[in-house]
Amino acid sequence: MERLLIDQVLLCWLRMSHVEFNHAAISNRDTPLSLRDHWERKLSATQRRYLRACETLARVRRLRLPSLQINVGDSQVNVAGGL
Repeated sequence: MERLLIDQVLLCWLRMSHVEFNHAAISNRDTPLSLRDHWERKLSATQRRYLRACETLARVRRLRLPSLQINVGDSQVNVAGGL
């Protein structure tokens, strides 16, 4: 679970960086207010997603989940809490 959340934080960061780049490019030019507003809302949304992903990862790390054993068919998978 922790590994999936780390991946989610990374993806949110990449998405936010891309939007920040586009937002900066739009802000430096004489663009219509509607377009600037669009990129401002998009940036705020990606920042919220990134922050939420970081908070979720921190919450899971504080929980220190125990190891899990999952049986799927004939195979057994052991998953440790801190991947």
